[in-house]
Amino acid sequence: MNIFSKPIILAFFIGAILAFSCESAEKEKAGKVKVAKTQTERLTTIADAIPAPSVIPQMVKSTGVAYQSDLINDISKSTEYTSSTTKAAINLGIYAVDVAYLSLYDRSNEALTYMNASVKMTESIGFSSALDYNMIDRFEKNLNSQDSLSHIVNDAIGNADAYFVKTSRKSLAALMLGGAFIEGLYISTETINRMPTGKEVPELINVMLKQEQAIIELVELLDQVEKDDWTIALTNSLEQIKTSYSRLEYKDLPESQVSMKVPTDRSLHLLFRQIHAVRNNFVR
Repeated sequence: MNIFSKPIILAFFIGAILAFSCESAEKEKAGKVKVAKTQTERLTTIADAIPAPSVIPQMVKSTGVAYQSDLINDISKSTEYTSSTTKAAINLGIYAVDVAYLSLYDRSNEALTYMNASVKMTESIGFSSALDYNMIDRFEKNLNSQDSLSHIVNDAIGNADAYFVKTSRKSLAALMLGGAFIEGLYISTETINRMPTGKEVPELINVMLKQEQAIIELVELLDQVEKDDWTIALTNSLEQIKTSYSRLEYKDLPESQVSMKVPTDRSLHLLFRQIHAVRNNFVR
């Protein structure tokens, strides 16, 4: 998997997780190798479980569902989040996914607006060096080139990586990671929910089912960082979603389809309802 070919979500995931590997110089020889190995294994698990940012929008498009503006978080709320550093971090992750959704629906100007707001949010929570206006300028000059936009985002995330490692803002990195993950789940589940009766999207549902292990890994990452109200809230929310996954019930299928796992409509919608409630709690 070439992770550097993927825009926004996975890049943010990698940037956030790499921040966790920052240890003091005194502990480097004694413990860093072991910690780095554990986190590399976890990164591999998450990277394998989470679809590339372009996958879900492309799958949504293939169903014939048009762009839906109400699926993304209102950018006008960005100024409200700056009163809480940790809530801002969560919504930076949420906005990262929204930028991917906008870009892949050819709404680059709106994506630019979201990126500008994200830069201002990083300034307000104390890591302005993670994203800067040079990146915004480059993004604006390449609005018609999706490949160029991907490279620009990767450069920006490279800067964020370096900043997180230098400053060891582990809790903020974890919160941003969790926010991005929840938004990806939300857009997926809402799209499935809105499909016309009788129209099935097994590929999109299958992507959803593969997220359970990633949730387990994310909870473990959050357990490693300093706790505050929003960190605890995000951890508890992911635990609730994990429980909903474990309670999924599956349809009885013919022997010829025994290798398939198809959740019952009831249990699937209970999971969707949980994801919906969690996501909306963090963007309100």
